[in-house]
Amino acid sequence: MGDLSRNFDREEFACKGSNCCGHSAPICVELVSALQDLRDMLTHEKGVDVPIYVSSGFRCVKHDFDEAV
Repeated sequence: MGDLSRNFDREEFACKGSNCCGHSAPICVELVSALQDLRDMLTHEKGVDVPIYVSSGFRCVKHDFDEAV
């Protein structure tokens, strides 16, 4: 169970950097809703649970810069 929708957690969209932004991330509710709708549609069509994994939903400016250097 997710805290943003039935299947998505805030943690999936948080910055994964260290010593940067405190893992905060602005959440686009329309994106979360669209991802949930897509997962529900795929699950319905396939007849089995079809997970969608968000591997990098947000990078803060410091984390993005540190990774590029």
